[in-house]
Amino acid sequence: MGQPDPSRQLAADAEVCRNPISVATSLPTKKPEILETCSRVRLRRYPLVIEKTATGYSAYSPEVPGCAAAGDTVEETRIIFHDALVALFEAMLEIGEPIPDSQSLVDYMEVAA
Repeated sequence: MGQPDPSRQLAADAEVCRNPISVATSLPTKKPEILETCSRVRLRRYPLVIEKTATGYSAYSPEVPGCAAAGDTVEETRIIFHDALVALFEAMLEIGEPIPDSQSLVDYMEVAA
């Protein structure tokens, strides 16, 4: 057995840190470990564009070139994109590439039409 895969551990830690309160409440003895883990993990938010296509939906983020997904429903497309993003970031970590920070602002503009 070799060293643990840091990219897989990062993904697992991020899942724990999405809701550390409920995890810490259900596992009181793990609370210090969970809080320490969450202090190491920085959850990031990326804008996601989901567009209707002739066959379903497609998704991409302008912050992450080359990462895209397609699905039959909005929810399926969102899940597939999330999985693609996690896989991309794991690969980037493995080869020493930095994970991009989000710089975009997302807004809607109303116009009379």
